[in-house]
Order: sequence, then structure tokens, then C-alpha cells
Amino acid sequence: MASFNRASELDPANELVPFQLRPIGIERAVRRQNQTPFVPLAMPVKLNLVRELLKPKVPPQTLQSLDLSSPISLTVANSVIPDKAFLGFFLPEYVAPYENSATLAGNAAQLQVFLNALSPGWYVFDFYIDAYQEMNLKFIKFAADGDAQERLVKPGKGQHQLFASQVTKPGWYVFQLSQDKGVWNFYRVEISQVK
Repeated sequence: MASFNRASELDPANELVPFQLRPIGIERAVRRQNQTPFVPLAMPVKLNLVRELLKPKVPPQTLQSLDLSSPISLTVANSVIPDKAFLGFFLPEYVAPYENSATLAGNAAQLQVFLNALSPGWYVFDFYIDAYQEMNLKFIKFAADGDAQERLVKPGKGQHQLFASQVTKPGWYVFQLSQDKGVWNFYRVEISQVK
């Protein structure tokens, strides 16, 4: 671990304050330089992906006519929408609202999405991420047996990972996204209800 000194502008005596530079700090700086801007999926593309997700769970005639509500959008910088939804980070590696980025690493870290579902039905979660290694992402509705969805994710920037979950009654729900290994960055999730 390298140690540098820098003058503190807040200190009237202008004393030198130790500054610790760690390998993870260097890695974060490199990641920030290479971040890709958020690009939403075009609605026809998103609807086709949702149809594929729901194909085994919804009658075929419903799939052809489905539509999505206006999304609720949560980011690291804007992680709370009162009375609608908010984000939680369980054992994150790094959370930086000013960079609109959260880094999750290892199998204990989780992104938690708290949603106040106003009506029963299917909800679609469009996560915008960067993956640094191949990993399995696991999406579950908290305290719902058998509702886990797993997806193999390849390394890459600017990925959309979609998951769908059904709620049977209005109220607050907690959804968790975690990985089996590796490192990934989270930027945004858009939550829509299937109409």
C-alpha cells in the first residue's frame, strides 16, 4: 500500500495529511474512466425480451398483446422514490452516488430492490450493469420459495439483464440480485408492470 502526503486546504496550518492509495482505488479509477452511458432498450426490443421471459409462465394469447407501464427508474444517485421503491446495498464493495455506480463483488454482496406493488401482476426488472467476469446472477423475491431465477452473464459493459416476478397482492416486496462470484457494477434498474 503506497502512502502519499498532500496539503489540506481545510487545515489553517496547511499541515500535510496522509493519503492512502490502495489497489482497489486504482481499479475504481480505471473503471470510472471506461464507464458507458446508460442507453435504454428500445420498446420493441424490450417487449420481445419480456415475451421470452414470460413464455413458459403466461398464456400465448396474452404474450402477443402485452405492454409495459411507464417504468420506475432507480439509480445509485437517485435510489429512493418515496412510497414507490428504493434500493439497498448489502455488503457492497463500493457505492458512489456522485459517480452513479455501485460495485458488488463476491457471493455475499447483494443489490436489494424494495418495491411497493400497487396491484397484482407481473413486474419486469431491467438492470443496467457492467460485468467484469463470467458469473451467475441470481434474482429472487425475498421469502418466496421457488421464485429464484439464475442467468449466466458474460463479461461486458452496458448490459441489460431482465428478470420478471409475479406478485399476488398489493404491498411492499423485496427483490435481491446477487452473484456467485466475480465483480460487477450496477447503475440503474427500471421496473415496469406488465399490462
